[in-house]
Amino acid sequence: MTTGIEETPPLDVSDRAAARRIGELVRAYGYTRELHMSNEAFQVIDHDVRDNRHLLAKHTPPVGKVECLTRAFLLDAPTGENIARQHLGDELVDLCLRTRLMERLEGGLIRGTVNLVSNDEFLLVSDHNDPVRREKDRNWVMGHSASSERLTYSMEMRPYGRMLDLCCGSGVQAFHMAPHAREIVAIDANERALNFGRAGAALNGFDHIEFRHTDLYSAVEGETFDLIGANPPFVVKGSSRQLFADGGMGADRFSEKLIREAGAHLNEGGFAHVISDVINYTDESAEDRLRGWVKDNGCDVLIFAGVQMFPPQYVDAWLSSLLKVDPERYTAERTEWLSYLTEVRVAAIQHHFVGMRKRTTGEPNWIIYGPVPKAVGGHYGHQVARLFRCIDLMRASDEIVLNAKLRVAPETRMTMLFEPGERNWKQSETKLLLDGGLSFSKEVPGAIGRFAGLCDGERTVSEILGVLAQAAGISLDDTIPHALPGVRDLLAFGYVAPAAD
Repeated sequence: MTTGIEETPPLDVSDRAAARRIGELVRAYGYTRELHMSNEAFQVIDHDVRDNRHLLAKHTPPVGKVECLTRAFLLDAPTGENIARQHLGDELVDLCLRTRLMERLEGGLIRGTVNLVSNDEFLLVSDHNDPVRREKDRNWVMGHSASSERLTYSMEMRPYGRMLDLCCGSGVQAFHMAPHAREIVAIDANERALNFGRAGAALNGFDHIEFRHTDLYSAVEGETFDLIGANPPFVVKGSSRQLFADGGMGADRFSEKLIREAGAHLNEGGFAHVISDVINYTDESAEDRLRGWVKDNGCDVLIFAGVQMFPPQYVDAWLSSLLKVDPERYTAERTEWLSYLTEVRVAAIQHHFVGMRKRTTGEPNWIIYGPVPKAVGGHYGHQVARLFRCIDLMRASDEIVLNAKLRVAPETRMTMLFEPGERNWKQSETKLLLDGGLSFSKEVPGAIGRFAGLCDGERTVSEILGVLAQAAGISLDDTIPHALPGVRDLLAFGYVAPAAD
């Protein structure tokens, strides 16, 4: 049995047909996220702790195909080879041993060497979720995470020519976009992660993904793409222990370099989506710093500012799993980490989404910085792409806006609050919200709410304002100066959009 990540031999997927056959069999056996997470033990036991994963294994005896796969690839629990062959068949067991997805142990046992998870769209290979090993081994490979999910949800699912999965890790973004991109290049500094990514691509039959070793952009020098997705190692630390967590440049300098140089690798009209933590220093805000990073990069930029943490909160959040298994080491690392953040004058650390669109013609590039919506659920990439077009129109001249034809966004909802009046109910509040995805919510004047409802994609803004002006008994010339700021506000939040959308 191998004793550490550094000593583990790489997976062997040189026989891509064999690897693809493994993927076919695993899926055919019903190994899905829904099934293995339906195990009642997963609902009540914290499987972030190694001992508890062993407890989970006791609740998952090897009595069937899914159970044997779950023990091997999710719980890191050994199973008798004879029992595994009985349920999984000789073909799958032999293929897994040949590719090193499984290994033999003493006593006639076998185990999975990696974490293999299905999200019902693809199979993903990563390291087993052992918090001790994760903290110890520099090349530990992460699987699905909250940040990778946020990045996936931010990208529009439509056809692309070339896509770059930057800091790809095990290939999460590349695999999500595989059905949509003609060619994908996935790059990372961790050779072990690239090995896992190649294995995952082979298991899934993705033949149009190329994995390259790199120190940021060196492997794609001079190349451009239609889409860049980056979930970089953005943890703000002083010392670099884990390639998946921080970029080894200290503070947030790795993310700064990545964001500053992204525009140079985009085709005209191409998009870059980046998730990252950014420092609020005691004398310079994250907003000012980000604006400096993206200024003059040939892109329009949309930035959402998310959760902000003060140093003690931030450190505790990242070290929580270590506290459970090694309190002494937790205390030492916490002290060292907080000392570094104090030394470099970190006031707070804030999570951000940065969306960039390459545009080198026409009006000067714009930068919009705002708070993330209160609720974000499901895929919202189509809304991000639409917001870029909405903001283009929002910033246009009065003449262009007045002659534009708008359509209310399909996610837009309007609520009205009434209160008792002298003789009848009177309206006291009108609120617009986006139901799903980027769930912006904003109180607006009643007339602006009625304007949004009249945006049918057939009439121009000027024509709709004319209808409202006539109903109110005032002239269109008097209405326009008061109404246009509200119309631009609707565009800024994506409640209405150009009719072509």
